[in-house]
Amino acid sequence: MRFAVELYLDSASEARLTQVWRELAARKLSSFMLEVKARPHVSLAAFETLDVEATEACLEHFARSHAPLELNLASVASFPTELNVVFLAPVVTRALLDLHDDFYAGWYSGWGSPNPLYLPGNWVPHCTTARASA
Repeated sequence: MRFAVELYLDSASEARLTQVWRELAARKLSSFMLEVKARPHVSLAAFETLDVEATEACLEHFARSHAPLELNLASVASFPTELNVVFLAPVVTRALLDLHDDFYAGWYSGWGSPNPLYLPGNWVPHCTTARASA
């Protein structure tokens, strides 16, 4: 994915997860998330192509129109793909699903080519912790 709409975590959670990434890198298990200079997040949408200019103002309004969510990262899981993604999975709440649905139903307006894995009905909310290098 070249572009993503990401939900960032509060600063304390972000610091804790970044430390986990550092520990994984120090143990030579995975340094990918540090290498790509990512911030801990849950991706709401992903796109291969995107009209950045058309998207920017809409995303800013979308972010201001929604209150912060409480996320409980409650389990560890993986996607069985060639990238060997290991992630923390949030408890899927009505508020999280409503935010995701609202993005696609009320805000996304065809700016690019969405990754079908992030569309409603397919989306598995996750916070990537480790993965194989690309």
